[in-house]
Amino acid sequence: MEERNPNLIVARKDYTPFPINATGLFKPKDLYLLAGMYLSTSYQMNSNILHTDITISQLSSLTGVSEEYICNYFYPRLKRSRFVGYRCIQEQPLVKRNHFYLPNPTDNFRFIRKGFIGGG
Repeated sequence: MEERNPNLIVARKDYTPFPINATGLFKPKDLYLLAGMYLSTSYQMNSNILHTDITISQLSSLTGVSEEYICNYFYPRLKRSRFVGYRCIQEQPLVKRNHFYLPNPTDNFRFIRKGFIGGG
């Protein structure tokens, strides 16, 4: 029987569209993390929004960027930018989970492959 580790996440997609306009809003390290978030979203046909509930530790494992940087610098900048939608949901009495809603570009984008993140 396969054991699941909830803190381990891999890119759910082989590739994803990445909006070019994000490059004007974020510095390179943050763009790399944002790309990891895009690759962690599920496939959604005919939707202008992509959803991910990736945790800080999962994003750190996926990208190799420290949890401290993600928590203290990236997430606050991402939320302030209003580039993505964000909601913190109480999933259990003592468990809250961040949910991010990323724009799904239909024009002015480039595809990125999962090999871009972590060499995978």
